[in-house]
Amino acid sequence: MNPALFRHRVIFQEYDPEAKNENGFPLPEDERYKDFHSSRAMIKTLNDKGSAYAFYEAATTHAKNTNSFVFRYSKLIQDKWISGKKIRIIFKGRKFEILSVINDNESNKTLTIVGREIL
Repeated sequence: MNPALFRHRVIFQEYDPEAKNENGFPLPEDERYKDFHSSRAMIKTLNDKGSAYAFYEAATTHAKNTNSFVFRYSKLIQDKWISGKKIRIIFKGRKFEILSVINDNESNKTLTIVGREIL
């Protein structure tokens, strides 16, 4: 695995349904996300007709700005996804909702996360 391919910095955020401001009032929906992990990733777009596109074509709604993020394996990310936590990815100020988390070849070396940009 070439570490130079993992050159993009991304931040994972977790949704906190009970987040409140300093006065005790609930925060707006978009501000209830808190950073919990940052990592390096390899980014691939799923807009071309490559093999990855064919695999995810049925799962996505042909939305533009659907990306595949490949990370070194992280038990933290996989466990949060499996437990049903609402998490998202921040990449260059853009927000991505996570559609799926895949442990590549079940080898615990990389995770592929498919995300759709929140517009």
